[in-house]
Amino acid sequence: MPLSDEEQQAIREKFLQELKREHEEREARAQKKMRKTSRHLFDEDKKQKDILKYKSDLRRSFYEEHGYEVGADHTGREKWLSPSEARRHKRRKDRTSQKNNQKAKERWEQSPFFYLGVVFLAAVLGFFIAK
Repeated sequence: MPLSDEEQQAIREKFLQELKREHEEREARAQKKMRKTSRHLFDEDKKQKDILKYKSDLRRSFYEEHGYEVGADHTGREKWLSPSEARRHKRRKDRTSQKNNQKAKERWEQSPFFYLGVVFLAAVLGFFIAK
């Protein structure tokens, strides 16, 4: 038995009102959760940043108090070296740079361009002295 037009209209209006109410409730819950979550996440983020900043300040003051020096690792990040580590690092760096300078000097002296330059300079000087 088919529904009359009036019955269909009444059912339709009632069902649409239920759907609309359900939709509004869902939206309200979602908004409430979103506000609560975003505020909570923001507060947690801020707290975490404050904790990290405080720890960083404590670390800096402790290291400065105990004579640590700021250095950089091979990637350029800041790193703290104890006084003995700093002396060792400096000694190794100086030794390495002296070794590299010596090697570069030896390579230059063994280069044929070095000897050609010496011969050319001698020829130029000999030419000016002979005049």
